[in-house]
Amino acid sequence: MATTTKAVFTKADIGCYVDGVHGIYAGEHVQQLAGSHGWSGKFTPQDHDDCEEYDVEKHDEVDHGLFYDELTDEAVDFLYTLCSDDVTFGWHDGDFMLSPNICDCDNRYCRENHAEVERCDQCDDTMIQNVYCHETGCPNS
Repeated sequence: MATTTKAVFTKADIGCYVDGVHGIYAGEHVQQLAGSHGWSGKFTPQDHDDCEEYDVEKHDEVDHGLFYDELTDEAVDFLYTLCSDDVTFGWHDGDFMLSPNICDCDNRYCRENHAEVERCDQCDDTMIQNVYCHETGCPNS
């Protein structure tokens, strides 16, 4: 996990940043959060019909869902870089939260799904492993 010289998000900031009540529009709020902290990505609304209003790169409506998800993922990746090593952003039950980092693996899947952890036999003392490690093999072994 990349860390800036001075982390913007620390344990003091732990909490819910985007409530799951926003549903399919939650990605817009994540993009706005990242933008308010310097993300240079182009805000993309969830509704394709709103793209012209925001001067979004031209794309076909059939590709919009993927385009929206990729931009939201970029925003999340940017927010990761603003976290101290002991916290991470992730989705849990539809909410976008800053949580204690119980994953010291540098694998994005593990970081985003840290709520489903159990001790990995191969990592021994590392509380990171979840579905990713059990399906593909532990990256720390």
